[in-house]
This record gives sequence, structure tokens and C-alpha cells, in this order.
Amino acid sequence: PDGIVSIASDLAVPTVNYVADQMGLVGNSIWSSLVSTNKYEMRRSLSASGLPCPDFTVVNASNLGQLDPGKLKFSVIVKPTDRSGSRGVTKVDKEQDLSDALARAMGCSLSGEAIIEEFVYGKEVSVESISFEGKHYMLAITDKITTGAPNFVELGHSQPSVFSKSCGLTIKELVQKALDVLEIKNGASHAELIITE
Repeated sequence: PDGIVSIASDLAVPTVNYVADQMGLVGNSIWSSLVSTNKYEMRRSLSASGLPCPDFTVVNASNLGQLDPGKLKFSVIVKPTDRSGSRGVTKVDKEQDLSDALARAMGCSLSGEAIIEEFVYGKEVSVESISFEGKHYMLAITDKITTGAPNFVELGHSQPSVFSKSCGLTIKELVQKALDVLEIKNGASHAELIITE
């Protein structure tokens, strides 16, 4: 084989890059594959590098009993650490709704983990990019249209983005830094950001 690719699926990324690594084909590292497909590990890496991220914590069967909801600042977003397409995502405004949201997210998660994130108010955009040999080419900034709270399922997309050129440059700069931190050297990527005032 000259190469290995997949459809646009987070689930396939570790397998594709494992096969590429074993066969000496173009791909990304196993570390990059595992971190970029796990929201908790991704947040840890991005935060450690100084990139802006919401406050977050991971919840799984081993630490669920230690979670103190009284220490959380509501509203929060609860989501599986390892799923995409808004599966298991819930905005939680009140402490009494947290356990149901966690059960839903952990039930959707392949690893049984959920991430609780600070809810950030703003407009959501995605950035589509292609990377080759460590260089990143931004194809588009897309304004996302979702159902809104509580589950934020995508309904549509709008291009070009309504954000100013200078805001667009900042968005692209952040995405390029994030791709570097996550060691994404080759392939397509889809980054999502909330743009605050």
C-alpha cells in the first residue's frame, strides 16, 4: 500500500495511524492520535501549552464518587471524552441535573468517561484544515448553526464566516498552534472554537 486513509471519523484515527506507523506510511504519531481523539487528554495538552481552554475535569467510574458538584461553577457542558457528532452532550444549568447528564455522557462514551467543562458563552465556529509534513493550510472558517442548549446538535453551516478579518487571523493562529501542540503533521482536521465577545 502507498497510503491509508479513513472517512472523517474520530474512531478510525488511532487505527489508521497505527497501520501507517507499522508500515512506514505517511501519518501521525500514535500519541497524537490518542490525544487528539480524547477531549480530556486534548484539553490537558492544550492547557499545558498555554492555549485558551475552558476549565475542565474528567469523570469515570473510579472517581465519580469523589466529584463534588458544589465546587462546579454552573452552567457546564457534559460530554463523552471520546465521541463526536454531539453524541451525549448536555448543557447543565443546575446541580440536580448533573448526574443524569453524566450518566448519558458516560453511557455514550466508548471508555466510560465524561468531561465536565465550563460553559463558554459565544458563537461557535469550526476551522477545516489540511496538514502536510507539519505545515497547516486553513481551508475555511465556518459559522456553525446548532439546536442550542441543551444538546447543541448541528443543523447547518455558513461560509464565509461573519467574523472580521482580524478575528479570522486570530482564529487561524490559535488553530495552527493547537495542531502543533497535538503533533498533527499530516491529514485533514476539524477544529471547533467558541468566539467570545
